[in-house]
Amino acid sequence: MEVQNVTLGQKAAMANLAFGYHLNANSNDFAGGLVQNGTDYNITYDAANGILGPAASFNGTTSRILLGSGDLNTPMTNGTWTVVCVFRPVTGWSSFPIISRGLVSTAGPTYYGIDLGITPTGGMSISRNIGSSTNFSAVSGNYTFVDNQLYLLGCSYNKTNGAVVFYIYKIRSGGLSLIATGTVSQTVSVAFHSSYDQGYNLGARLRNVSNLYGKGILGEVLIFSDVRTAAWFRSYALQLKGMLDLD
Repeated sequence: MEVQNVTLGQKAAMANLAFGYHLNANSNDFAGGLVQNGTDYNITYDAANGILGPAASFNGTTSRILLGSGDLNTPMTNGTWTVVCVFRPVTGWSSFPIISRGLVSTAGPTYYGIDLGITPTGGMSISRNIGSSTNFSAVSGNYTFVDNQLYLLGCSYNKTNGAVVFYIYKIRSGGLSLIATGTVSQTVSVAFHSSYDQGYNLGARLRNVSNLYGKGILGEVLIFSDVRTAAWFRSYALQLKGMLDLD
């Protein structure tokens, strides 16, 4: 069976998929709604690390994929959303901002921006900030990643009640690794500070001070405008594992 040219997201329609990136040759948006193509900066596509093909390799010092800002305001800034990706940590990584826009604290108790990221032993975390004295809200789910293993990662945020759910599946060995839940303290829209706002980026946390670039392999980033369920993640993880088993 010839499978080299099969990519995820083309096999069936995904309801409420707002933006989608295969990251197997470029960062073009395949979702077909408000098209928000990415711009690659120092990205290479490594054939050995994707699902049935290449994935985007981030070098940890200069790599990022700029997704812009305006189109992603809904759902990421103003609404309910789920972010899903396939990630492979590599030897020597220290953190990886999955998607981030201008996360910064200014003088006093004022915070701006949004950030979803992972660390080797800290699992996943999400921060949403609205720029007032009571705005800083963050949720984390602890987990220790294994280098060079392939993971399905997900985070959902429900703006109605602030509920956050993290999902981590180790793909090759199969099975759920973590589901963690929490609630952020703010359910209003994220605020951004013009001095630090550099748009949404995959793989980098940019804020004009103390910029952070992630090191690792990222593929198949999906951004939904709804909450994906545990059953959906379980089904998707099995689909990914089945594709790998075709190798």
